[in-house]
Amino acid sequence: MMMQMSVSPVFGMSPKDPDNNPLLVTSALPYGAPDFNNIKTTDWLPAFQVGIQQQRDNINRIVTNKRKAAFKNTILAFEESGATLERVTNIFFCLTSAHKTTEIAEIEKKVVPMLKELENEISFNKPLFQRVKYVYDHEYSKLKGEDKKLLEETYKRFVRSGALLSDGQTTWLMEIFTDFTGMSSPDASAQHKARGF
Repeated sequence: MMMQMSVSPVFGMSPKDPDNNPLLVTSALPYGAPDFNNIKTTDWLPAFQVGIQQQRDNINRIVTNKRKAAFKNTILAFEESGATLERVTNIFFCLTSAHKTTEIAEIEKKVVPMLKELENEISFNKPLFQRVKYVYDHEYSKLKGEDKKLLEETYKRFVRSGALLSDGQTTWLMEIFTDFTGMSSPDASAQHKARGF
């Protein structure tokens, strides 16, 4: 079944008005499925902007938390920090794969650099990684099941992104990632998930 959407090439909605954006509220459809009949092209960019800002704010709260890093206030908090952005991203890139219009393609060109910039911010956030590493060093052997797996995967994501590199190597890697930030790719969703953020 082809998804129906109202299309408009104009980005007119303010990201400060999330209550009017169907991408930022709980869907009334079964299993919370996105209501494509009510999603307008003008909803996408503000939804991404809100999701990105929410994750930045949530990560800042983790980093500035005065309490000792622990699984709940660091690992679980980080896992949940981008819930809105993850939902919007998943819906959008499913749409680009199944029903990419000219307008959606233009939005993708705007969104991909925004996501890559956020990925870079997270990857090279040393205070955040220090908290993640502290939990990994002090709680990994005590955790079990899904909690232990989540901690391990979170730690490895940062390591794969260069968190354990020297300052010089980190600067070099940041420059490379920054060069790629402005580049769009049809595999942007896969790249976003491959970095783990």
